[in-house]
Amino acid sequence: MRVSSGVCRTLMVLLIVSSLCGSAVVVATDGAADTQKNATNYGLDELRSGGTNIAGAAPSLRWLGSDAAVYVDRPYSNPLKSSGDEDWRVEKLLRSGETVHTNELRLHYQGQRSATERTYTLVVVYWRSGTHEVAQNGTTVTEPAAVNQTVEHKEITFSSGFDTASVDLRGHYDHPVHVTMWVQGHGDTARWTFTHKSLATAQTVTTQTAGERLWWLVKNYAIWIILFGLVGAAGSLWAVKRAGRGPGLGLGTWAFLIALVSFGAVMWNYNGVASLFVKGPKILALVTVALLTIPWVESQEDRLQKILFVRPVVTDAVSASGDAAKDAVYLELAEHTVAELADGTLSIVKAGPLKFLARVLGGSAPLQGARDMAKTEVRADGSTKHDRVVWVDPDVEEIVDYAPESIALRKPSSTMLQVGGVALGLLIVNHGWLHVGPLSWLAWVGLGIVGLSCFRVRSGHAKVEPASAHQRSAHVTTMLVSKEMDDAATLDDARKETYKERAKSSKDVEEVVELRDDTLLKEMLGLDIGAAIKGDDSADSGPATGSGAPSDD
Repeated sequence: MRVSSGVCRTLMVLLIVSSLCGSAVVVATDGAADTQKNATNYGLDELRSGGTNIAGAAPSLRWLGSDAAVYVDRPYSNPLKSSGDEDWRVEKLLRSGETVHTNELRLHYQGQRSATERTYTLVVVYWRSGTHEVAQNGTTVTEPAAVNQTVEHKEITFSSGFDTASVDLRGHYDHPVHVTMWVQGHGDTARWTFTHKSLATAQTVTTQTAGERLWWLVKNYAIWIILFGLVGAAGSLWAVKRAGRGPGLGLGTWAFLIALVSFGAVMWNYNGVASLFVKGPKILALVTVALLTIPWVESQEDRLQKILFVRPVVTDAVSASGDAAKDAVYLELAEHTVAELADGTLSIVKAGPLKFLARVLGGSAPLQGARDMAKTEVRADGSTKHDRVVWVDPDVEEIVDYAPESIALRKPSSTMLQVGGVALGLLIVNHGWLHVGPLSWLAWVGLGIVGLSCFRVRSGHAKVEPASAHQRSAHVTTMLVSKEMDDAATLDDARKETYKERAKSSKDVEEVVELRDDTLLKEMLGLDIGAAIKGDDSADSGPATGSGAPSDD
């Protein structure tokens, strides 16, 4: 019943988060430019030409006549790096042959300060590498060519000697294409070549009504959150039962690590992360479930017990009476968290993601002697973080002999090495010549299996030797009996107190023996021995007083 209520609460949270975060999946900005088909086909060599670079200048700076120049940059596709709407700021200069992910370029004009407004025509050609057949000497020959050409003509205007003009590019979301552009009339110098692959977040989403958008969110996000939530709740519950507790990092540490990894991923490869989430909304649903599962797993501490182990360090001492005695000048303390695992064993469970993973995969550190702790344990009460206090035998060398479970590296077997070699060779051959998608996936799976075989789970051990109940009782009794000795100001006073205790003990023993003998005689003779003895004593004492003797008179 408890598990069912926990799963229901998890599903309710998942539904609320899906309704709040789902709209973030759809990011649509149409950056496509108007397309103009041109019957003219440019040659491959012509389109590969990238213009004339100016020595010592920016890589995209080109001469525009004899009195002006122009260079090209583009905004950062990563919003964390972008400078905003100030188009005069130079962000990322265009370099020949590199891939551009934005649908916008900016041309920065540099001319004379007294220059008036000038308008130029920019020719933009989109094309792909391919082949075509040509007739040569009566035969058909296949030659490389620039195929699927699309040509656009754009008007750009610079109103002063230092001005900036923006150019919109067509959106290319499925496959990268080559782009060659030049300023008409200056095609030999003011010319640039690059590859264009639009960022997935700029793609237009074809939803006409609010109902269509809602259905898109339900179909691609909300339903998958519920499915992943059910699987995640069952999987995390199973993992916590096997591990005894969560990783134990704390929500603050998790928040810092997630923020650090997210920031690093966005800064390093924003294009890949954005494309992954846009093309696969299910991945975003999976990430959402994972983020909600972490605090639930970390909060599962109902079965944990924090135990304080105490071992008195015994040394030789001299008592107040001068006799040899034992004393403990300090106590050795050790605290451990203990949990009952799925197999019923009590084990020490340390915090840490690797230890958590090791316990989930079957490793553990079962606590030997845990069943004997009940004989000498003391329940902790009051403002303390410990649930129990356990007295440990003073004669043991270590208060708790403990080594945690871990994940260790090992050399893979010869079979795994052969599998890894085949997978690596397949990956190289497919990447260089075959270009078959399923083969790449198969090769990566093989390499992943070999990588996992390099790790093994190593169980730990834990052992404690609790003190006996008599030792605990003797320790407490000694403290209570010696209380009256604490007030002895001198050695003589201490000795007097000792003699008093001994006298009390002797007198108590005599009284007990006398009472026992009296009881035995009563049972044997059926007489009141005490009364009889008193009667005899009084009879014997009568004549001695002379009250019953005849007088001489």
